[in-house]
Amino acid sequence: MIDKVQNGFLVKVINGLMSMKNVLLLEDKDSFTNLKLKLFEVLDAARDVQLKIESAQYRLAGNPKKINRFISKKAVWYYQHKYSTRTGQNCEEDKITVATHMAVLKKSYEEFHKVMLKAVLESTWKKLDHKHSDLVKKIKNLIAAERKEPSEPKYTRCTKPLVGADEDDEEKYETCKDSNKALLRSYTKKHNAWRAHETARR
Repeated sequence: MIDKVQNGFLVKVINGLMSMKNVLLLEDKDSFTNLKLKLFEVLDAARDVQLKIESAQYRLAGNPKKINRFISKKAVWYYQHKYSTRTGQNCEEDKITVATHMAVLKKSYEEFHKVMLKAVLESTWKKLDHKHSDLVKKIKNLIAAERKEPSEPKYTRCTKPLVGADEDDEEKYETCKDSNKALLRSYTKKHNAWRAHETARR
């Protein structure tokens, strides 16, 4: 029984829990710790049942040995009466003892499997599902918030007037340069704002 519980059921449960240990520790560390402690309670209860069964088997096997050992010294009926009565009493006592420990094992197992394990997995699943929904929502918002990169404006070609040109030509040239500079400043400002937005978005 101990081997079946420890190397069968418990190994499968432990392997399953260890495969998602990091997630459980991040989401619900205290419940995961309590779950591990409950596993040891289940194993201890299984050990107690096995020990009580072994004790009962030892007592049952002991009476026939005593009869065979002393059968030649006294009448057969003496040992048959003495040890057969004791065997029945021991069986009833051991039955109650084993049943009591089996009830403890059943209770520990049901608390672990039906209550604690289920609660931890459901709680962790809800938290992960909530985080997943939040991430999906954030991703959609980020995609929707994407801005198109501003295009660089077309600048006017400014021709520098020749030496000795009219003042009007000089004034036109300076106005053209100022206009191009204003376009560049506006573009730089928009492009920097776009870059900052996309950096934060990503």
